[in-house]
Amino acid sequence: MEINKSEMLSAVNENLSAILLEADMLSGEEAAAPIANIDGNRFLIELTQIDDSTSVAWILQLLSEKLKLLRSLTGQGAPDRFSIGASLYPNDGEHAADLVDNAILAQTKAFELGGKKAFCMFSTEMASLADQQLRLEKGIREALAINEFQLHFQPIVNLVTGEVTGAEALLRTSNSHLQNTPIDAVIEVAEKTGLIHELSDYVFRAAFSIINEWKSNGIDLPLISINVSAEQLKSKDIIFNILEHIKTYRIDPASIQLEMTETAVVTDIRSTSEILSTLQNYGFHIALDDFGTGQSSLSHLLEINPDSIKIDKTFVHSLVTSRNNQVLVTTINELAQKIGAKVIAEGVETPEQLDMLMKIGCHYVQGYLVSMPLPAHVFKDWLVLFRNQRQQILLNPPDVALGPF
Repeated sequence: MEINKSEMLSAVNENLSAILLEADMLSGEEAAAPIANIDGNRFLIELTQIDDSTSVAWILQLLSEKLKLLRSLTGQGAPDRFSIGASLYPNDGEHAADLVDNAILAQTKAFELGGKKAFCMFSTEMASLADQQLRLEKGIREALAINEFQLHFQPIVNLVTGEVTGAEALLRTSNSHLQNTPIDAVIEVAEKTGLIHELSDYVFRAAFSIINEWKSNGIDLPLISINVSAEQLKSKDIIFNILEHIKTYRIDPASIQLEMTETAVVTDIRSTSEILSTLQNYGFHIALDDFGTGQSSLSHLLEINPDSIKIDKTFVHSLVTSRNNQVLVTTINELAQKIGAKVIAEGVETPEQLDMLMKIGCHYVQGYLVSMPLPAHVFKDWLVLFRNQRQQILLNPPDVALGPF
């Protein structure tokens, strides 16, 4: 039976009132109208005789436990997920509107933390993070509107043949609101605000347009890798969106590698594996990024069946000095060989790391030692130069390939 929303909200209201009274949170005088429905899915509870954060935290804990036990809302059981936020007068605001806004901010943070009984107290740090998110959101919208995003390309080299076998397309921006902000933080805000889909459309359109331009200039391109976010993998719409771009720009799927992080993949392994398998059937290559930092198992790896596994740079950076990381990289490399996947070491910055990777047998590398991420027009020239003098450049990179980005 479908639940009538107004009936459900009324039932929640009644049950919250009963819970508060049962826990002696309300006196008889306060019990008249302690709760208001403020936006359809949120309820506001006002408690007027509490003035310290310890008592509020105890109430939040008790309230969350009581709600978890609630099983009879209009005969359908309690909501599977809920979150609670609180703000305290006068520390968190002297006006009702500010207190409500800050409580909602805390509730939103609690929901993001996850779990079935999450609760959170408002803090000034939380407000600062919210302001930062608003700034970044504004920057993303501006950059999309006035074309302030760009793609840079970082090559992937085969150490045995000396060939450039791939290049990863990396998002960069010149927007003033996004300056000095790691691009991973920009992506995270885009995911939270729903802007990730519009941003992804930009990346695919820009990458495919650049690829077409390079091909028209007679440049033989390596495999181009494009990142896919965790949010996009939640829906099979990603398949149709990518195929639409492929059709529009007349791109061969076999020339494109789609990268996603290990964490993003295991969020819903069954659905994700179906999406990736479908994309592979169309000819796309699949790369599992930041491998070793997530919680995937061997069964997950076999289910995903990636074409490439990218070892996270945190393991590469201490590869020379850490015996554990040497064993880890060796094991990943051997495992990848058995399932027919290439292993790419990210973040390679020193000749010593390069030498260790060669000894281990990991022959594909990406990092500043080879080249920093380069703007499209610079990468095109770099690629031609590298192919003409690849061994000399690999052993003695030019200035453009060195230094932090």
